[in-house]
Amino acid sequence: MFQRSAVSAMSSPTGELGKYVNRLGWAVSSEEQRLAALGRIKGYAITEGNIELEKLVTGIEASTSLVFNPEGAIDAAVSASMKVNLAATNRDLLMAYNLTRNSGFSEEDAQRGLSRALFSLMSYDDYKIRDIAIKAGYEASTLTMESNPEEMFNLVNTILARQDEFSEELINMIDLSSENVGKTLVANTAKQMGMVRALQEMYPEIDFSGIGMVGFDDFATNLKLSGIIEKDRHRRC
Repeated sequence: MFQRSAVSAMSSPTGELGKYVNRLGWAVSSEEQRLAALGRIKGYAITEGNIELEKLVTGIEASTSLVFNPEGAIDAAVSASMKVNLAATNRDLLMAYNLTRNSGFSEEDAQRGLSRALFSLMSYDDYKIRDIAIKAGYEASTLTMESNPEEMFNLVNTILARQDEFSEELINMIDLSSENVGKTLVANTAKQMGMVRALQEMYPEIDFSGIGMVGFDDFATNLKLSGIIEKDRHRRC
């Protein structure tokens, strides 16, 4: 019932802040199930010595979405634009990521997880990213979000890990409007859920008792897929 009401509210054409809160509620409502299922899969991978599966699960676990407190969006200073400022360095964000995830990730895994979240929130501006990359000393003249999304992400990850002035320029490209954060939250969560469910189907021998199969009922699924995520948004996640 909660998922149905949340998904219906997420599809509403009005009430931006309300939609954001409902999107957040929908995303976190299944987080415990997703992480529990991933824990079983990782345990199986370790027992079987399946290094590639363990690496894949670690990558899914490291996936996250950056969110902001919706109360900040109604502050008098920013209420007109519904935006908040991201006054944090990559080092600050990485520290917060490690403290909140508490999963023993390597520095490389943590950085890629954080970079993936930041990348998914960046505005579509191939030229600006390429300009920053070129100034930072990389060849990026032909890269685009549309045709080279993973290469573009790897470049962004590399620059963010430098933790210098170019990292700050990339962070400044992030769009923290409640609409963008809300849609990205749904996109990232849906992708993670799909990946977990696929692994559950691929490894039926794993015991998922007490957890169940990750997913939602047909009503919520049909509503979710009816247009709350614009075309091609998955390319950014």
